[in-house]
Amino acid sequence: MHYWTSYWREENWKSNNEYEPLQASGGSFRKRRVSTGDTLYVVSLSAGQLLLGGRMIVDRIVTHQEAQKILGNDLYEAQDWVMPKNGSGTPLHLHRKLAPEIAKQLRFQTGKPELKFTNGTDLNGQTLRAVRELTKESALLLDDIIEMTEVPGLTAPITKISQDLLQQYRAERDLAFALPEEIWNGSYSEGAVKQVLVNRYERDPHARMACIRHHGTKCSVCDTDLNSVYGSVAAGFIHVHHRLQLSEMGSDYAVDPINDLLPVCPNCHGIIHRRSPPYSIDEVKCFVASCRSIQK
Repeated sequence: MHYWTSYWREENWKSNNEYEPLQASGGSFRKRRVSTGDTLYVVSLSAGQLLLGGRMIVDRIVTHQEAQKILGNDLYEAQDWVMPKNGSGTPLHLHRKLAPEIAKQLRFQTGKPELKFTNGTDLNGQTLRAVRELTKESALLLDDIIEMTEVPGLTAPITKISQDLLQQYRAERDLAFALPEEIWNGSYSEGAVKQVLVNRYERDPHARMACIRHHGTKCSVCDTDLNSVYGSVAAGFIHVHHRLQLSEMGSDYAVDPINDLLPVCPNCHGIIHRRSPPYSIDEVKCFVASCRSIQK
């Protein structure tokens, strides 16, 4: 498998409907030896900044005339047109802008390995005009950006992708994978290690990120900001807790990361799960408030 960028001119970029799945892309694909099964990333430039439209998997390459018959509308002039495999076209984001520090990480297999900048922040207008082959590592970087911006439950789409935001998403994803699965079976065998048990919604990096973007990283129970306790090593670190028990969720349940999930520190999360069914957020808040009043 190979990975390619397909550049759209500004006038072609703006003529498309945002958030509709990518249906095709035009360019000199046969000349560049693009083939079935390759991954294509649609990009553009705006005021010197790189825009990432979306991604598709190549199904076939057709002529301009064939593409117009397939899509049933007028298309800009291009020698070849890529038709994506069914369901592989991601929603088109017209305003997903990559910060310069992200764009500078991209590497290419042929020609100059890096993108060309006219100054420290603005890309050269010609640097992406040709169909260019990305390294696998650069393709994975773009995949991460697409995944982190396809977040359900956000009231406003993420449009500016900075290195800090990307690192936060990766940290949330890694933490979600590290958290234990929901394995409660009603009892523990003697000698079993007790642990905080979480459901899949608490592990979902998209749901976690949407929750944290809305509520912040301060614990909803004890108001602790782990960054203020441990320093920068804990910046952005927090668990999230799902308010509903698994028994309360129907088969068609869809998580609302704003109303169903709340950020909680690991200590409070552990206390919440000290019993089954878990304590509520309000109950654990009362525990904390009671102890604080005694200490005063």
